[in-house]
Amino acid sequence: MSNVQFHFIKKLDYSLIIDTWEKVYNKKFNIDYWKWRFENNPYDKKIYVGYIVENDILASYYAVSPTKIIINNKTYKAALMNMAMTHPNYQGKGHYINIELALHKQLKDDGFVCVYGFANHNAHRIHKKHAGWIDLAILNQFICKRENYKARHIKNSDKFCFDKDCVNDKILNQAIKLQYSNKKIKLLRDYDFLKWRLILNPINKYCYLKIFQNNKLSGVIFYKHFSNEIDILEYFYLDIGSRYDSLINGINFLFNLSDQVNIWSNLFSREHLLLEEFGFIECKFDTYFGTIPFSDKVFINDYSEWHYRFLDSDVF
Repeated sequence: MSNVQFHFIKKLDYSLIIDTWEKVYNKKFNIDYWKWRFENNPYDKKIYVGYIVENDILASYYAVSPTKIIINNKTYKAALMNMAMTHPNYQGKGHYINIELALHKQLKDDGFVCVYGFANHNAHRIHKKHAGWIDLAILNQFICKRENYKARHIKNSDKFCFDKDCVNDKILNQAIKLQYSNKKIKLLRDYDFLKWRLILNPINKYCYLKIFQNNKLSGVIFYKHFSNEIDILEYFYLDIGSRYDSLINGINFLFNLSDQVNIWSNLFSREHLLLEEFGFIECKFDTYFGTIPFSDKVFINDYSEWHYRFLDSDVF
């Protein structure tokens, strides 16, 4: 691993990243996205990028994005496995595996309890074989088309009204006063993270739907438009009593704006069963969801206790 270098020790030239990215993925590299995710991360100014350069070529590269994870009401440092690639001329040489192991050792030394990620088939195989990846789930698109939404099951619809707009500071301050999960394992949703993720994102534009029950704010859905579909990034609610009525009525309103609504919802949750009742079905494969723990002092391997949404992925 001696040829592995770290960006926080020796800064990697942007031009090398761009060149390898475009050769691997055959599409233009967005440097503004890279700067946003790594240089402007709200939780850590240390840029966790490992790489190998050979013959003035970025041979291989792996990056993670620091986050904070709540486990049994305690907050720890974690990281999203975010961006990996190997130049076509250097594939099959084991460079990426060396980088991944070296960067994970650095994260462990810096007090991170785990990395987690959403992997495609090829990355999943490598993580599991070489890096200690633990599978949590296979995540599919959980979708409902407008014509299949069973609006007749909705209760108390006359008590709800709605307000929507682009995400702004005001709605973030309102949302963080609400709840978003009662699961034992969840990623932190504080103001700094939400502003970085939903307002400062250089690629996507996000919207909110405020849900009022009897003229009192009972829920907030953050979402984005994708073609003629809506992806629900996260849902905040006032209390357990209003949680599901607000969500169902909110989704019903979103069908005024789109033909299809998509969400990730934990299979073992009451919410998942409720959404099935209203017409949601598991559809096409999205990703493998897994984690690599660095500490045996925290237990993060129980999928049924995880809360996750599109908000936690770097794709949506």
